[in-house]
Amino acid sequence: MVLRASTIGGALTERDSAEWRRMFRPLLDLTEVEYDDVLDVPPATGLSELRRRLRSRYREKPGVERVLVRVSDLDVGVATRAKVETDRGHLGGESSAPVGPGSGDGATLPGLPGEFRAVRYRCGEPDCGRKALRSFFDERDVPACVAHPSVLMVWDR
Repeated sequence: MVLRASTIGGALTERDSAEWRRMFRPLLDLTEVEYDDVLDVPPATGLSELRRRLRSRYREKPGVERVLVRVSDLDVGVATRAKVETDRGHLGGESSAPVGPGSGDGATLPGLPGEFRAVRYRCGEPDCGRKALRSFFDERDVPACVAHPSVLMVWDR
């Protein structure tokens, strides 16, 4: 039996629906409105937990291809088997599955950054030892000394 999601976002507010949709987006097919089953999850459910619950549902019901995800009686969206079963890879090499494009976005490489260095400033007063660090240099935003607010700090090479 195929049901139709005619009230997606109608149970609470559209803002609530949008927040949950954004959080669960990696598992949802936002173009899909038909579904075979419904999965109600509590509000504290995270993305990993939802993926685990959906995978379990798909194992229990092999004929189900699309599941409507609901949070607190709010229809969030339809998760398809294809999206849920796709392994996007793991940082740290925990999986032998290939890592898809973009899987490392936001990841960092070991070691010091090759293009950035902290910019050091020191107070312009000869007897003051106060210093400041900035992550960038902007001549329009030179820090002032906290002990001498009228004195701008100078670049300490």
